Amino acid sequence: MERKTVTIVAIILLVLALITLTILFTRERISSRELVESFELEKEDLENEYTHFAQQYDELKLTVDNDSLAVLLEKEQIKTQRLLEELRTVKASNATEIRRLKKELSTLRKVMVSYINQIDSLNRLTQEQKIIIDEVTQKYNVASKRISTLSQEKKSLDEKVTLAAQLDVTNIWVEPKNKRDRTAKRIKDIVRLDIGFTLVKNITAKTGEKTVYIRIA
Repeated sequence: MERKTVTIVAIILLVLALITLTILFTRERISSRELVESFELEKEDLENEYTHFAQQYDELKLTVDNDSLAVLLEKEQIKTQRLLEELRTVKASNATEIRRLKKELSTLRKVMVSYINQIDSLNRLTQEQKIIIDEVTQKYNVASKRISTLSQEKKSLDEKVTLAAQLDVTNIWVEPKNKRDRTAKRIKDIVRLDIGFTLVKNITAKTGEKTVYIRIA
């Protein structure tokens, strides 16, 4: 009887132990699943932050006229995109890499704040500076118009000089010649036309040999 009782007690204890182990194992699995989900959410949040930073650099570049600063912003944006690509390849359970990329994000945030301050300083023109710029612009426009007017006047003067320098001719005569170098009486005998004229004196024209063209219509 005692032996039977001991056996029953042992079986009960074994069943209780199995139940306890099952409960502990189930809890461990649930805890592990929750931990993985937590890691996944943390990684997703980190990816969203990196993406937001990359987009912010696009917006900042639109507000910058300074070429040097625009180049620096471009470099930081490329760095941000590179870190984002690294993050996407990292497993959510890799706590070391996630921690490192979090630290990188913190550094990027500080850098961006410094660039925003620089942009604000560059874009913050005082009223006095605006007035000076407006005055300089106005003077430049007046000077440009004056130069344009002078250019037109010079062009007009050049055209007048060109016309004045043209040579006029008077006393034009034409004599048809035959093959014997005599005045041709009939059209069929004409082999050459001798042409003569007198050039009117023009002090505006340049001196030297001239080529004269005659059109026979």
